[in-house]
Amino acid sequence: MGCWSALAGTKGALLGKGMGYDQLPESYVIFLCDYDPYGVSTPACTIERCCRERPSQPVRDGSHWLVLNASAWRGEGTSGCAICYATS
Repeated sequence: MGCWSALAGTKGALLGKGMGYDQLPESYVIFLCDYDPYGVSTPACTIERCCRERPSQPVRDGSHWLVLNASAWRGEGTSGCAICYATS
């Protein structure tokens, strides 16, 4: 299972009986990683949902996922995410 499946039902829990999906607030899920999960060497990756059959069709479900890669800050002379990769 893991965190991905645990997050799947979050929006449904916020929806009252008779409410439409357009009434849901925007939601943000932020993953802090001490490695580069996608191999893109950037400090942040933004994940948005799309329709596989029509990739140009935006989903606009109000959910946003951000994956922060602490290893991308290493050696750049910035302390912006130093707490993410600090070791004792």
